[in-house]
Amino acid sequence: MLREHLFQRTAPTDRWFRWRGGAVSRIEALSDGVFALALAFLVTSIPVPHSYAELLLGLRHLPALALCFAMLMLLWYSHHLFFRRFGLEDSPTVALNAAFLFLVLAYVYPLRFLASFLLCLFSGGALSPPIDGPYLAAGEGFWLMPFYSAGVIAVFGMLWCLHRHAWSRRRELELDAIEEHLTGSALHAHAISAGIGVASLAIALLWPQQNAMAGWIYGFMGPVHAWHGWRSEARLQRIVAELEAAPRA
Repeated sequence: MLREHLFQRTAPTDRWFRWRGGAVSRIEALSDGVFALALAFLVTSIPVPHSYAELLLGLRHLPALALCFAMLMLLWYSHHLFFRRFGLEDSPTVALNAAFLFLVLAYVYPLRFLASFLLCLFSGGALSPPIDGPYLAAGEGFWLMPFYSAGVIAVFGMLWCLHRHAWSRRRELELDAIEEHLTGSALHAHAISAGIGVASLAIALLWPQQNAMAGWIYGFMGPVHAWHGWRSEARLQRIVAELEAAPRA
């Protein structure tokens, strides 16, 4: 059973999943273009230096740019893996993908602003240069974390919806036990990310005096995902062992 699974696998970069996506589709090409545009927005938001002093000042924008770049690459890879694994191009997939791409474009500048603001706040301006005037006027800070958390919920919620749609078509896609497990694991991972966003949003709206806690709660995302990844890998190894032990038909 395991050898049959490996024999049918066509993607050497995704060890346990048979990629059903063939040539790059127009949906993927459009999506890559949107991600490229989002990255261009990030880069062009840094002013072109006209002196050595401005160059040094511009270099202080790099940490915020790196954070935003890492976030976009995480989203791009999850999106890329979905279309390579499942190869879906039906109407629900197109609609969900369009909504996802819109959200990516809509939150590029807010993400850059938040990254710059937080780095400037916690580093005293060492990792991100302060702008002319205050980042936030009186009362505006209340909406900063709810706005960002809504974006996290929406973006990862769309990735969850895409994978949920693929799960609903698992029989048509002929997913085997390993692939069903990996699809379920991806669903849980995106639910975790969106769930932490929901927790942050709830804290920011229900306990506005704890607005800082609404931001710090995102620090749990790494440990929780690490725990989820460990459990998912352990379950995967059990499935593999069962397939290896199963008699051939």
